[in-house]
Amino acid sequence: MHALLLPVGLCLPLLAGDDAGDPPPTTGTYRRASSEEMLAQPGPDLGGPLVVGEVTIPELEIKRYLIYGPGRAALEFRRVNLLIDDEVARQQEFGVRGEMREPEDFGVPLEDYDYHYHHKLEDFRTNYPSLDIPTEISRAYRTLTWYRHELHQQFLFDQVFLPDDFTEWPDVSKEAIREQADQLWLDDFERQAKVREEKYQEDLANWEVLTAAGEDVAKPRPYVEDVMFRSILRQMVRDTLYSFTDTKTALHGLPPELVMTVDLDGDGELELSLETEDVWQDVAPTVTQAEVDDARLFLAKIEATRQRLEKEGKMLPAEDLERAVAEALGGFKDNLFGGIGMIAVGDHRFPSMESYGDYLVLHECHKAALEDQLATPEGGGLPELLQGHLDRANKIMGLAKVDAEVLLVGAFDEAHMVWRADGWSKALQKATRLMTDIAKNAAEYDVEKQRKVDAAMAGEEYTPKSDVMSSDDYWFRMLDDHCEFWDAPPPANGKMSAVTYKQKGRFGERTRNDMQGLMGESYFTQFLTNKSACDEVFFDLEPGVVSGPIKGPKGYFLAKVKKRLPPRSPLNIRDERYVKFIRDDYLRYSLIGYADEALKMATVKGLEGNTNLLD
Repeated sequence: MHALLLPVGLCLPLLAGDDAGDPPPTTGTYRRASSEEMLAQPGPDLGGPLVVGEVTIPELEIKRYLIYGPGRAALEFRRVNLLIDDEVARQQEFGVRGEMREPEDFGVPLEDYDYHYHHKLEDFRTNYPSLDIPTEISRAYRTLTWYRHELHQQFLFDQVFLPDDFTEWPDVSKEAIREQADQLWLDDFERQAKVREEKYQEDLANWEVLTAAGEDVAKPRPYVEDVMFRSILRQMVRDTLYSFTDTKTALHGLPPELVMTVDLDGDGELELSLETEDVWQDVAPTVTQAEVDDARLFLAKIEATRQRLEKEGKMLPAEDLERAVAEALGGFKDNLFGGIGMIAVGDHRFPSMESYGDYLVLHECHKAALEDQLATPEGGGLPELLQGHLDRANKIMGLAKVDAEVLLVGAFDEAHMVWRADGWSKALQKATRLMTDIAKNAAEYDVEKQRKVDAAMAGEEYTPKSDVMSSDDYWFRMLDDHCEFWDAPPPANGKMSAVTYKQKGRFGERTRNDMQGLMGESYFTQFLTNKSACDEVFFDLEPGVVSGPIKGPKGYFLAKVKKRLPPRSPLNIRDERYVKFIRDDYLRYSLIGYADEALKMATVKGLEGNTNLLD
């Protein structure tokens, strides 16, 4: 393996410092924050170790869970740096197309970095003048500092693997695109690069003419290709490089003190070994107390369920369990954009593949324990366990829809990306007060209606004594005045898809899975808390009546179902494929209740005051 040289600007560990800090330098190594600076930005209170039965879960496990989940960018940043350094070392030793590369060939000039960084910010300000840039960056990158570092790393990655001059691409980049797309992508990149260069040279010639004539005009800069196209190319190359490496995390049995190891060429020698405590120093200042509560509850529930399975004799033997989990993962390695990774982290919204791996152990044992009861009867059809689950599965997978209006009273301020002080108690108080106001208005309106009827029966003209709104009108105004769902404004230039817009809680006709996403829930949140505000709205609420408060992941909901539509594509239980879908859904759904019972049965210390356990 190549020695990991430190060429210009390539060693850039994350700095847990001021979000308005200076951009990364272009020479040397990036200084790590001092202990005094780290103390100035403390992380959240992790709450000490968890104790479930006789098992202690140390804070180190909680830290690692948070690194894999909300702090994943810090982990991937280090791994991508390793790929860059290794390729730089290779190019310095072997060159590209026979031409040797020197250390000064690598690095991002500060002028270029500043130009692109400020250009991106100015472009954002132009398109979204009402939005706060640090807040919006934090939605995707958690902090402005992390964004600045990742942007700098992208420039370095592109310079090494995807330079504008196509002839300088290393073979691994070309093969990655050919393998995951086809030669047309490479041809298209080369063609676009030539067009951009010709346009730039034309602009440059015009600039020289103007400056020679004494005009003060800014020197043109080279054109760059479509940002999305470049991002796709970058992801293809990264995925290919990852497929060559042997990367291990907790998913592969690393002990708690290690968060990741990487063997670049499979020779058994580690080029990267990351300690949990080291990475935690970068992650800690970005972690919220709510994320700590999620981590503690998840780890406690996993351990309590494991103990229950073991006590009931339902834990699979180690060898069988390893095989079952491996089959369920289906050869998953690093790609989150397909297969089990897309289901676990994408659809079900688990924080990481590592947390999904912990869950999968329980799922496979639960599945094996119910195997006989879920087997298809000799005569065909559904086993008894699934018959009671059919209606629910049919509405979800058969694409039934519900037209509902949902008012959110937030404990979390979505517009500013912060948890409010005493947010949960204040949200509950406000939601309760709104329900009282709704009931009061309905009662007053009923009185007015009765007075109008009485007057008509007496042949008298009725003059309302008070300005009382109908229940529908009052609810409509409530949504306008109090609903805290947040939608980004459309860009000043161009259009934005409104598919996921929440429109002050006026969802319209939605399938259950669509509604679940709009309400900020997922299978993971349901497994974590044994609650689903979406399911209560979708399956249970009486139409035409405002109900609540119903607790959700980030606040309390009031909801009104306008109408329900039957399944558009009912499941055919005579088709074994559909029976399998129903069986899989039942296993997931029933495990939620089983795990919650396990937690309640266990002796647990360390969940006192956990916000997830609030009524």
